Amino acid sequence: MIILSRNDVEKIIVGLTLATLAVGSVVFFKTTAVICWLGFFKLFALREIRYNVGPKLNPELGGRYYTSMASLMISFSFIASFMISHFLGYQWMIWIGANAYFTDGGGFIGGKIINSKLVKELFPRMKLHIIDKEASKKKSWEASAIGFLFAFLACNLVFYRYLPILPNHQVISRLHLFVVSLLASYIAVRSDLAESRVKRMAKLSDSIIVPKKGERGFWHVVDSALYKVMKTHGGFLDRIDSLVGVIFFYVLWFACLYFTMPK
Repeated sequence: MIILSRNDVEKIIVGLTLATLAVGSVVFFKTTAVICWLGFFKLFALREIRYNVGPKLNPELGGRYYTSMASLMISFSFIASFMISHFLGYQWMIWIGANAYFTDGGGFIGGKIINSKLVKELFPRMKLHIIDKEASKKKSWEASAIGFLFAFLACNLVFYRYLPILPNHQVISRLHLFVVSLLASYIAVRSDLAESRVKRMAKLSDSIIVPKKGERGFWHVVDSALYKVMKTHGGFLDRIDSLVGVIFFYVLWFACLYFTMPK
C-alpha cells in the first residue's frame, strides 16, 4: 500500500492546480502567459538565491560563483523561453514544461511506489541505486525511470499532436522526439540534483524564504503569503530547477536543427 503524508497530498494538489492554471492560461493567452508565469517563478527564484541560499554559501568554497551562475542560468532560460514561444510557438513551451515536470512529478510518485510496503514485500531483495548521494540520498535511478516513463507518455502521446511545424517546415519524426524527450528527462534529473547539491552546501533543505516573526513591510507580507502556498514544494527554486536545465537542452537542440537543416 502506498502511503501519502499530508504534505505529499498538499504538494500534489498545489502542483496540479498550478499546472492546470499554467497550461490553461498559455492555451488562451499564448506567449503572454508563458512570460507571465515564468517571469513570476523566476523572479522569486532569483530572490531566494539572493536572500536565502546565497548568503548561506561559504565564499571560500565558491559561494559567489554558484550564486552568480545560478542567477545567469535562470535569467538566460527566461529569455530563451520568450524566444521559443514567440518564434517557434507557445506549444513548444508546453512540451518543454511537460517534459521537465512530468519527469520530476513521475519521479516523486515513482519513489513513493518503490518505497511502499507492498513493493518491498514483493521484492525483498531489491536494491535501489542512488544517483548522487551527496545531493540526495533518496533519488534513485529506479524512481527516475518511472519519471522518464511519465514524461514520455505525456509528451509523445498527448502533446505531440499539438506541436507546430518549425519555421523551416522541417518535420520531426516521433522516434526523433522520443529520443530527445528521454535525453531531456535525464537533463531534468541532473539539473534537479545540481540544485539539491547547492542547497546541501548551504545547509538548507528548502530554498523558500521563511518569514521572520516581528518583521513588517511589503516583502514580509509577500513572503508570508507565498510561504503558505509553496512550503510543501520547497520553494520557487525547487520548482524551476529541472525546467532551467531542460530549456538549455532544447535551445541546443533547436540550434542543431537549424544548422543541420537542408539549405
